[in-house]
Amino acid sequence: MRKFLLYLLLIGTFQCAQQVTAQNIPSRPTPPKLVNDFTNTLAVNEVASLEAQLVALDDSSSNQIAVVIVPTLDDYPIEEYAHQLFR
Repeated sequence: MRKFLLYLLLIGTFQCAQQVTAQNIPSRPTPPKLVNDFTNTLAVNEVASLEAQLVALDDSSSNQIAVVIVPTLDDYPIEEYAHQLFR
């Protein structure tokens, strides 16, 4: 019985951790864009210019670059945050 309760507690902990991670990552915009400024740091014309340049790069090569500006990483390492974001 003790092992069973420990198992349930462990599963509950992992599920809560996954839910917190999912809540901190912004959802993908519709329609998809290559420039996503969630802090309104860039001016509208800057976003449009960057978007046009990145679409041209995407069309002319096999490379794709996305720009995402978020207010905080919530203490996640940038590599982990980026991995979760582009999943």
